[in-house]
Amino acid sequence: MLTGARVLTPDDAAGWVAIADGKITAVGDGEPPAARETADLSGRTVVPGFVDLHVHGGGGAQFMSGDPEECRRAARFHVRHGTTALLATTLTAPPDRLLAAV
Repeated sequence: MLTGARVLTPDDAAGWVAIADGKITAVGDGEPPAARETADLSGRTVVPGFVDLHVHGGGGAQFMSGDPEECRRAARFHVRHGTTALLATTLTAPPDRLLAAV
């Protein structure tokens, strides 16, 4: 249970976030439900995961390499910075290089 934070929602009024098995199960304001573990995030803001629809890579890795491990490194870089979904994009390149990337 995350408590005390400003939780960014369409209403911008929520004050707690319940989490179970690594997933958000509820968001609300007022008194939070009882929880085994809590984290007081007073003075902080909780935001939804970001969606990036145009990503060439990240953290020194690029999606054009065609190397699955390099693609995973780029994706992990974005996760560490709050992106929970992304669309890997290519660069302008000859067709054979584009095909190798995908």
